[in-house]
Amino acid sequence: MAGGCVILGVLFTMGRAFPQVPASAGSIGEASAREEVPQDTFARAVEQLEAEQKALKGMVESLEKKLQSYQQSAARRRASLAEIARDLEAHKIMAGLVVLAGPGLKVVMDDSSKQPVAGDNPGRYLIHDYHLRDVLSALWLAGAEAITINGERVINSTSVYCVGSTLLVNNTLLSPPYELQAIGSPDSMESRLSSSRSIQSIRSEARTYGLQFSVQKVDKLALPPYKGVFSPRYASIGGKK
Repeated sequence: MAGGCVILGVLFTMGRAFPQVPASAGSIGEASAREEVPQDTFARAVEQLEAEQKALKGMVESLEKKLQSYQQSAARRRASLAEIARDLEAHKIMAGLVVLAGPGLKVVMDDSSKQPVAGDNPGRYLIHDYHLRDVLSALWLAGAEAITINGERVINSTSVYCVGSTLLVNNTLLSPPYELQAIGSPDSMESRLSSSRSIQSIRSEARTYGLQFSVQKVDKLALPPYKGVFSPRYASIGGKK
């Protein structure tokens, strides 16, 4: 019994010499650290972030407006380029620089196989440049949209001349038979060839001297483009020199 009292006395003495540390002692330093940061610092940080966000929103809106402006400008340019392309294609068609296809006529003309009668003019048994020019004129007047002679595209500057027993078309020598292909209304062109006085004269010569002259309707023709060069000597765009 006396030994137990001694042990209790020693424990009591040690407890007073080494007092216990409260469990909340570790949080005192954290609270002190929080109290050291001014309260308005957080408010200023929030205000700064809001200002930066507002500035970024303004920048985004500005960039979106610029992008929209560029897109509209690009759309206008595309529309303008498309219009230019359509105009260019139309002018290329009128200039004979593209392949064209459509219904039309084939007109074949050839020299006579008959021997000239003694004392007769041998030239009457040949197809001449004026024969082809008469047929060309009749076809254009009938509304032909494109014409070729033996594959040579006829354009506004095309000339047809006799060179001996051959013809010169677009500076290219052509020999008979001469095949003219014309795109347009077959009925209108055939009717014009039937009613034209100059063509009636050719038909009369064909019967008399054996010249060959035939007309055929075709459902679809494909005419090649003009392959020559344009070399104006006096003309210039807009009068510029």
